[in-house]
Amino acid sequence: MAGYLDKLQAGTFASQGKTVSREDLSPLPKDGSVAPGEDRKTRFGEPIPQGLMSPGLIFDVIGASLPAHGAAVTGRELTFLRPVYAGDFVTAIVTVKDKDVSARTVTLDVVVNNDECDPVVAGTVTAVLPEGA
Repeated sequence: MAGYLDKLQAGTFASQGKTVSREDLSPLPKDGSVAPGEDRKTRFGEPIPQGLMSPGLIFDVIGASLPAHGAAVTGRELTFLRPVYAGDFVTAIVTVKDKDVSARTVTLDVVVNNDECDPVVAGTVTAVLPEGA
């Protein structure tokens, strides 16, 4: 009988979105205060979320739904293309690129887009599926 991995096809995708909130911002304190001598601006012109917020959405999709619940990331190559800001809605899209049934691994194309459909993070992730998936 064919398992889930056998049925998984290139082009299958899953996504998850999130609105970036002030609580996601870094390096400013969450209360909006600024230490003496610090500038409220970043090199991007305003505060931005900590660096792993956008890739975190990718890993949420991988571990929860695609390629399978409980999948573990074994490799990643991500490029950060542009910042996101408080109020932006970002969407992580994970798409099956290839699979190796004998190794129980899946190669995934990943992208996080902002609310204007501009990619903010893009790359490739390899994940291993749990036994029984």
